[in-house]
Amino acid sequence: MLPGEIRTQQLVVRAGGVCYWAPVPSSARLALIPVGFAAVVYSPVLRNYFWADDFLHLYQIVNTGWREFVLTPHGGHIYLVRNTIFYLLHHAFDLDPQPYFACVLATHLVNVAFLFRLIRGLTGSSEVACFGATLWGVCPVNEGSLGWYSLHGHLLVGTVWLWVMSDLVSLIAAGRTISSRRILGWYLLLVAGITCFGIGIALAMVFPLVVFVLLPPGTERRRLTRWFAPLVVVAPAMLAGFTALYQRLTGSSAGAPALVQHLSHWHAVTAMFGTLLVFGTGSVAIPYGFGTGIRLGADGWRTLRTLGLQDYVVTAVCAGGVLVVLVRSARAVKRRLLVFVASAVATYGIIAAGRGPFYEIINASIEWEASTPRYHYVGTAVIAVVFCLLLSELGTVVALRPWLRRAALSGWLASMVALYLTVAPPLSHHDQARRDVQAVQQRIAAIIARRPSGQPVFLINEPFPAIDWDPNFEFPGCAGIFMLTYPTNVVDGHSVYFVEPNPAALAAARRRPRSRVATLLIGPQDLPKTSP
Repeated sequence: MLPGEIRTQQLVVRAGGVCYWAPVPSSARLALIPVGFAAVVYSPVLRNYFWADDFLHLYQIVNTGWREFVLTPHGGHIYLVRNTIFYLLHHAFDLDPQPYFACVLATHLVNVAFLFRLIRGLTGSSEVACFGATLWGVCPVNEGSLGWYSLHGHLLVGTVWLWVMSDLVSLIAAGRTISSRRILGWYLLLVAGITCFGIGIALAMVFPLVVFVLLPPGTERRRLTRWFAPLVVVAPAMLAGFTALYQRLTGSSAGAPALVQHLSHWHAVTAMFGTLLVFGTGSVAIPYGFGTGIRLGADGWRTLRTLGLQDYVVTAVCAGGVLVVLVRSARAVKRRLLVFVASAVATYGIIAAGRGPFYEIINASIEWEASTPRYHYVGTAVIAVVFCLLLSELGTVVALRPWLRRAALSGWLASMVALYLTVAPPLSHHDQARRDVQAVQQRIAAIIARRPSGQPVFLINEPFPAIDWDPNFEFPGCAGIFMLTYPTNVVDGHSVYFVEPNPAALAAARRRPRSRVATLLIGPQDLPKTSP
């Protein structure tokens, strides 16, 4: 499209050698459709229960307190913001999971609204924005992050990225100068995203490139690029700095990935990246049908499928469309598409770098692990934007009247409703974990109730089934559930002790002599001979 040409979806203006695109005004009421669809599809998460790492983090809260918990990294992520929210929710609601997942659902709905705003700003079409935001908002693969509270940080990174990007696109579309206050706000949001989930590091590092490519040449581009260029260093420095601070304060290993060592597993990184990208693309394009329905399995985090032929076909078609646009379209359109392709590469690239070598070391299937839903929340949002940019360009070739666009959108929405009602897989609520917790609580309460008044209670500590893989003994088994249930180690006048038969687990609990768990666990040799 030539500069100054007007089309139904957007207007490109050349003034003083600078290109801007401006969205054609359209009803924002269409934004309620994707938000409403997402709310209906994912409202069942309000019935979810905690699982796996959730129990570990809840235990860390009651065992170590606010300061240490906020600084505690996990799995290579730094979690200052996410852990702060986790701590506040526990302080307010204890072990009631519904408020936690209400927060998760609200975050997702905000993200869907931001995605609508972003796509409409990019394409100038409310219909395309409604399509893209609905497609992503109901995508079954998102259950991997929405259905497991520990992944709330992944959603928060999505909020940061979609907020900043939709803001940036809107201001560019309006041709407005971006104020220093706005830039500072974006900077703080991006820094906060770094401390929500590891993907936030990649998106912060790629943001200077986003600004440079997305903005037209000129003073504004140079000013914003200078502002955000330090993020390339700030993001990894924050990861290293907060990890070192935690180690210094606690004397504990943070479990950060050995990135230099991972370089020797570059082929695993490449395989993981390609598989993530193909699986994510197929999951967005075909959310229901053709065997692509996804849910968490009985063990909590397996999916019902791995890669299929349809994923490769969809990815090949999408890649072909990207190449055609990059060759034939206007420069402004190319810049927009490149920005989101780069964002997808950054999002899946950091996951592949952190997880690919690990799965190779433990001889796990890269293809299977890349199909795990929890890796795809932000990545699929980026892919949805790419789809919509391609669809918008197709609209310049096959122009439809407004009423026909609305009719096509209505027909597609009706088909999505039909597919959801007939083939959509149910969500997993982790009911077994709920039953496991209740069984432990009832057993402990019954044993305490049988003891004579004032007598100490000794219980054999057992592993907790919902955390079935804990080689470092970070979670103290059923003693951890006791700590989550009772605020102190004295219940109804009984001092309670858990006898830990595993010396390694006992040593792990006693690394912090002043912690609560160190006074709760005892070894068999510490058990009084006269005790039952």
